[in-house]
Order: sequence, then C-alpha cells, then structure tokens
Amino acid sequence: MMAEPVPSPRGVVAHRLSIAWHRHGTAIMAAAVVAMVIAAAWRIGNELPRLLFDPDGAFDLRLRHHEVNRWFAGHEVYGDVERGDYPPASYAILWPLVGWLSLGAARMLWGVTALAALAGLALAAIRGSGARTRLQVLLAGLLPFSTYASAATLGMGQAAAHVLVLLVAGVLVLDRAGGRLPGDVAASALLLPALVKPTLSVPFFWIVAFRPGRLRPIVLVCLGYAGLTLLAIAFQDGPLAFRLGGWLSEGPQPLHGHTNIHKAMAVLGMERAMLPVTAAILLATGWWIFRRRDADVWILLGVAALVAQLSVHHRLYDHLLILVPTITLLRLAWGGARPPALSDPAAGVLFAIVWFTLHLPPSMIAGPSALSALVESGQAVAWVACLAFLVRRASRGAPSEVGR
Repeated sequence: MMAEPVPSPRGVVAHRLSIAWHRHGTAIMAAAVVAMVIAAAWRIGNELPRLLFDPDGAFDLRLRHHEVNRWFAGHEVYGDVERGDYPPASYAILWPLVGWLSLGAARMLWGVTALAALAGLALAAIRGSGARTRLQVLLAGLLPFSTYASAATLGMGQAAAHVLVLLVAGVLVLDRAGGRLPGDVAASALLLPALVKPTLSVPFFWIVAFRPGRLRPIVLVCLGYAGLTLLAIAFQDGPLAFRLGGWLSEGPQPLHGHTNIHKAMAVLGMERAMLPVTAAILLATGWWIFRRRDADVWILLGVAALVAQLSVHHRLYDHLLILVPTITLLRLAWGGARPPALSDPAAGVLFAIVWFTLHLPPSMIAGPSALSALVESGQAVAWVACLAFLVRRASRGAPSEVGR
C-alpha cells in the first residue's frame, strides 16, 4: 500500500491561503473598493483643481509650457531654463498639448487628456486583469485613480498617465496585429509619443523589438523619433550634435528621487556608476525579454514597468509605473478561476502588498525623515519581490486566457 505524498510547506501555505480567501475574500475586496473610492475622491478632488486653477499648481506643466514655447521661438533651453532636460523630440511631441495655447488653456487641455488617460488605464486594468464579477471590475478599474502617484501626476501636470496608457495600448495593439501593416502602423503611432519621457518608456521598447518577431514596428518607431528630433532641431540654431550635447549635459537630481537605484547610489556616493549600472540593467532586461518573448504579454509589461521604475531616477508621480505589475498580479491571481477562488494565491498576496505600497500617504515617502527612508526601503523590497516573482512566473508559461 503506497503512502500518500506529504505536501510541501509551500503547498500547505497556498492551500490555507485559498481557504482563507474563499471565506473572507469577498469582504476583503469590498473593503478595498470602499477605501479606493474614498482615496480616489479625495486625491482627484484635491489635485484636479490644483492642476486647473491653483497658481502654484501644475508646476511641471508650467515648466513644459515655457520650455516648448521657448524652444519653438528659437530661444535656448538647455542651460538657460531650470529643469529644461527633455530631449529635442519631446518638445515636438509636447507641442500639440502645450505649444499653441495660453497657459490657462493648456492646463484645461492637459486635465482633460490626463483624466482620459487614467480612464484608459482603468479599462486596460479591467480587461487585462480578467475581472469578471462586479467587485473585481471595481477593484481593477479604481486602481489608476486611487494611488498617490495618480494624484501627484495630475496635480503636477506630469506625463506619467499619458505615457503609460500609450505604452500599454501600443504593446497590446502590436501583440494583436498579426504581422499586418495597418496594425504595426497603429501600434507605432501609439508608441512613438510615449517616448516623450524616455526614462519611463525605454524598457518597454524591448518588447516592441523582440516580441513581434519582425523588425517593422521598431523601425517605424525609430524613424518617427528621428524625424521628430530633426523637426525640433530645425527651430534651433546650431548643429544637431550641439543640441543633443546640450540635452545630455542636463543631469537628474537623484537625491530628490524616490524608490530607485539612482537614489540609493547617490546616498552611497556612487554617482559616477549610475549610468553604467542603469545601462547594464537595461541590457539585461533586453536579453531576458528576448528569451521570454513568448511569455504572457502582461508579464512582460509588468517586468518592463518595474525595471523602468527601479533602475532610473524617478519622483513620486512616476510611481504610476507600478500600476502595470499590479494589473499583472491580479491577472495571475484570478487567472480565469471561478470567483471567489484564486488561481494563484501567492500572486494575490503579493498584489495586496504592492497595493498597500501605492496607497500610502505621500508624506510618508517624500518627507526627509527616518520613517520616509524606512518606507522607501519597504517599497523597494516589495517591488523587487514583485519583479522576481514575475520573472520566475514567466518561465511557467502563460496563465489562463483572461482579458485577451
């Protein structure tokens, strides 16, 4: 008579988590939804008027408005304008939103497009996570509106929401293009303006380069970006190399960032190593995406977003990047399982942890105190754990077909 196999400790934990979730999952999700509704109403309700009307609000949008108008008037930006550190093509990309309007009108247009971008991310979260019940739809759909990063992006007039919705939409359109020219062109048209802020978007372009199995999408994006660069340079005096050199001379302020390797290296006095370390991380990410290019597209998106956040200088508003792996974790946790069961309890637990890190009061992260350093360290541990989980999960194949 054969003895029954002894379950592994991991299997026992997963089984107990599944039982606990079956008993209390609906109540936990309902509480989370209520908290997110309150957070979204409070944060968006405060930051949207700040973007539109507050003389001290829309700080970054006011800078971009000044830079874009100065650039296309033929005046110097690099070295003459505080924080004028965007590449030339970015000013051409920003012109339709801020270059032809008064500041007040630009603030209004930015507010409308930012809310539309958050709504687009909400739709992507609902579909990408595979939400099936009303409670699941609410939980996923509220994610882009309830985090501190959403509020900071909106109030500051930052581009994270715009960039992220373009990246996600572009990659998903490309994934479904099936090698057809119209699909590749449409995806490239979405992805190109996402390069307005390369520190957010560059890691995602490894997916564009390798997943389709053809060169046309990345070639279209590169040609478009080169064209925008030449267009922008045409409005400035001096050769292209001089302008690009002016942009590269404008460096970030790593000690002012939050939860990324640049800040950690600046604290340790390793500023000179920041560029080679980031380059090495990006190259390693490209190698990994090439090897796992057939993995579920949301796993690739989640990994790219985490690399973008952790490997480059970012402030609080750019933490909206972490929205993407939270969608991936929901997708893996639900995985087509019949509600309220979980397909992957470990993904569900990790989602809860990452969710918590995105709903903290921003003063706990940005304040110059020992508590802030501790909170940032906790965020970093949670996000690195999420990255390790997704990297490992990619080797197990795609989850059940949900939200396709």
